[in-house]
Order: sequence, then structure tokens, then C-alpha cells
Amino acid sequence: METLYDQMLAVVEAPLDSLIQPSVQVRAGAVIDRWRLPESDCSALRTWGLPEGPLLDPTPQVESDPVLAPNIASEAEHRLLSPEQRLYLLGTYGADFDPQYLDPSGCGCWYRPSHGHSGSTSDHR
Repeated sequence: METLYDQMLAVVEAPLDSLIQPSVQVRAGAVIDRWRLPESDCSALRTWGLPEGPLLDPTPQVESDPVLAPNIASEAEHRLLSPEQRLYLLGTYGADFDPQYLDPSGCGCWYRPSHGHSGSTSDHR
């Protein structure tokens, strides 16, 4: 009998094109070309788009510069982010979204911009 772990492993190991149908995803649009992202990440956003769900609203920010200030609570978040960093808004999760109160560890989908690193070194959530 196949376990839940085996099923999850099969999904993680599967090629993306067997899991995602780009034609039903929301496209980020030309705005991502103005963001400071590694080209491989821009290409992935262009190719695969962003998922939409009952509570997930993929609405990438239109501004060129990251606009969200992180609310850092845990030690793990301190290792990933610093209070002065700004994050790109990819979309929102939940019905009562107000960007003023966004906590990237909770209700928002965000992307940490690259700061002069080569390759795909940014963290995704």
C-alpha cells in the first residue's frame, strides 16, 4: 500500500509540466521585467504563472521596487530577512487583506528580491 509520504514524494519529484497547467494560471505580466529578480525566476513566473484558489488572490504589485516591510517574529525569519528589507507582493491569501498589516510569514505571498547575487538565491514563500 502506498503511504502519504510516497504520494507526496511522487509529487515533489514530478516534472512541473505534469502538475501545473500554465493556461489556467494567472500571469504576472510585464511588471516582473522591472523587478530585481534573477532571470531564471522571471522566466519561471512567465512560464508557470501564479496559482489562484478560493482564498489565494494572485495580484502582483505594479511597483518596480519591493513595497512590503517584513514583520519578523522568529529566529528562522531573522536568518532569512532583515527589518530593512522590502519584499515583492505576489498576491494575497485570505479574505480580509490589508497591505498595511501584511505579515509575510502569514497572509501574504511574497518574494525577497535579489541583491546583486548571481543565480536564484532569493527565498520564495
